[in-house]
Amino acid sequence: MIGTSVTLNLRPLLFRVLGILRMAAKDIWSEKALVRIGKRGLTPQVVEEIKRHLKERKIIKVRLLKPFLEREDQDRRKIAELIAREVGAELVGIRGHVFVLRKARRR
Repeated sequence: MIGTSVTLNLRPLLFRVLGILRMAAKDIWSEKALVRIGKRGLTPQVVEEIKRHLKERKIIKVRLLKPFLEREDQDRRKIAELIAREVGAELVGIRGHVFVLRKARRR
């Protein structure tokens, strides 16, 4: 067929993938946090633990314990963004002292 062009509508596929990602993030809120950051703070071991869990699961939940928050002067959102940057992840959301990280997409 000479002169015909084929156009693919990828929009439904994109919406389906985004929906699946949203559902995965929604489901994780009901689970227990895999990583807890306490009085010792964000040590290299904690960073490695977060990276390991992200590699295995793609999406994880992290809890900031009170001793850590009392020691830090920063806002919880800033701390979560700092941790996300440190481990190379995307911050999905924050609820109270808990936040969800998703493995960053490759560009």
